[in-house]
Amino acid sequence: MKKAHLSRLLSISLATATVLSCGSIRASVLWDGDASHGTGVFSSLNIENNPGTIVVVTDSTYGKVFQMTCFDNAGTKTRTEGSHMAGFQPVAGGTYYFGWRHKWGPLPTKCGKWQVLEQIHLAGTGATGGPVPFGLHVDGCDANMHFQYQDSGGNPHDFAVLPFPLNSWHTFVYHEKWSESESDGYVELWYDGAMKTLANGSTRYPSAWCFPNSTSYWKWGIYRSGSGGAIGTAVAYLGQAKAGTTFADVDPNGGSGGGTIDTTGIYQVQNVASGLVLNQQGSLTNGSPITQWATGSTSQNVQWKFIPTSNGYYQMNSIKSGLDAVVQSASTSSGAKIVQWSFGSSGDDQWKPVQNSDGSYTFSNLKSGLVLGDPGSSTSTSTQMDQETATGGSNQKWKLIRVN
Repeated sequence: MKKAHLSRLLSISLATATVLSCGSIRASVLWDGDASHGTGVFSSLNIENNPGTIVVVTDSTYGKVFQMTCFDNAGTKTRTEGSHMAGFQPVAGGTYYFGWRHKWGPLPTKCGKWQVLEQIHLAGTGATGGPVPFGLHVDGCDANMHFQYQDSGGNPHDFAVLPFPLNSWHTFVYHEKWSESESDGYVELWYDGAMKTLANGSTRYPSAWCFPNSTSYWKWGIYRSGSGGAIGTAVAYLGQAKAGTTFADVDPNGGSGGGTIDTTGIYQVQNVASGLVLNQQGSLTNGSPITQWATGSTSQNVQWKFIPTSNGYYQMNSIKSGLDAVVQSASTSSGAKIVQWSFGSSGDDQWKPVQNSDGSYTFSNLKSGLVLGDPGSSTSTSTQMDQETATGGSNQKWKLIRVN
């Protein structure tokens, strides 16, 4: 009898431990707004004037997604939005990742009639007359979407401007320090898995996402001006929306940046520790050292493309020289230097990217199994890069900044 009792207790304890363990695995996902959970993932649905609709539909590629329809509003402001993350409220001082997948269309535009497709908005006593901290604007006056931050004085700043796509899915990840001050608040942006250089020439734009005596919250959908007259029905789709504490938590591509690098892109490869980017110094010669340089440079010296080989490995190929980043003399020793060389068969010129929880990559060499590093986390532009035993250090992490 005692043995049976102990057995039952052990079973209960193991079951409890399993539940707690599963909970801890997902603890850094702060909000799951996937459409498979229904519209209850939003605390409110903002449908104003000439009522629109928010429904769950099935996309042939991505499964359950939200379809948000905003009907023609003639001369009246209209909105159809999913608003507030149910069960989660970002707070001042917090640092968060927010990610989702968007598709728009039909979504007619007309110069002089703005539409806002995402927002961070204010609520509370401090919100009256306050700014709209963030809005993704399209106004029909150009073919772009404007990622617009408003400072405490209500002054708008476009921190990114990208082409406005219709009838195709695209992914967005924001990394934000939720602060009342631009001195420590910021935003970083990944679009279609690639980190973007923002309007200040950096990957991080100073910004305040919340203000005194107020709270801030996300909303998605369509918000249209009254001016400009009728332009027809607009439709927005939203999928795989999440908030979390790491890039991997919220990446719509499953925490892998898509699992591969977009080989159509040209990138700067920025070290997380130094903030500098890989530089082959303009040389066209085999054996020239690869160092690092400031991100603001537009030179081909600091531009790279990724050419797939096999099994997830890539050549890291210089736009300037057409040569690859390789380990000198195909060494398998930690500390061996990185140079450029023609592609060969030894494997020292192939690198496998593994995406980290912050969205950066660690590059592992096929020949040695060691990783690309900035020795000693140097911030000197004369320091030659090397390969190292993996430690997870920031000097072994690299951001891919797409420049083309």
